[in-house]
Amino acid sequence: MAYIFEGKNHVLVYLANYRVGSVATANTILNMGGTQHNAHHGLLDVIPKDAVVVQTVRNHFDVLISFWCKDGCKISFDDYVQIVLDGNHEFLQPDAFYERYGEWNYIMQYDTLQHEWDQICLLCGIPQIGLDPNPKKKARPKTRTIKSLFDSHLTSIVTERYGKELERIGYGVT
Repeated sequence: MAYIFEGKNHVLVYLANYRVGSVATANTILNMGGTQHNAHHGLLDVIPKDAVVVQTVRNHFDVLISFWCKDGCKISFDDYVQIVLDGNHEFLQPDAFYERYGEWNYIMQYDTLQHEWDQICLLCGIPQIGLDPNPKKKARPKTRTIKSLFDSHLTSIVTERYGKELERIGYGVT
């Protein structure tokens, strides 16, 4: 899904992605008078010329934990990671989002989303406002962290699979 807002300096095109805070960003754009194009996480046919194209990214390790929690933690985390990596899950396919859209102008990291959003607002000439929180978001128990769930074996498996993409989106390899 794409969300478009006409800023004073540039048109903002926000490309929604899975489990990265896209609901908060999309809601903010819509509340400012922006428009929604295609189904959530659908493709945008044409990107306006000279638009600032933005997406939010999240560390793959954190995404795996998020989906495991969302799925109810019914099996061990190790088993869950193996099932996900053995399957065809678009939300964690190497370079899946990049392949859909090619280059984008700006990446907002999930960990610093509000700060990143403020920078986009300045660039596009949009009033700086706080992101609208996702009303469905539940807090993850503090015991379910990357350090506590990823041993050296799981870390190496995820790093081998997603290392290139982690580097490209600015997270480096854990």
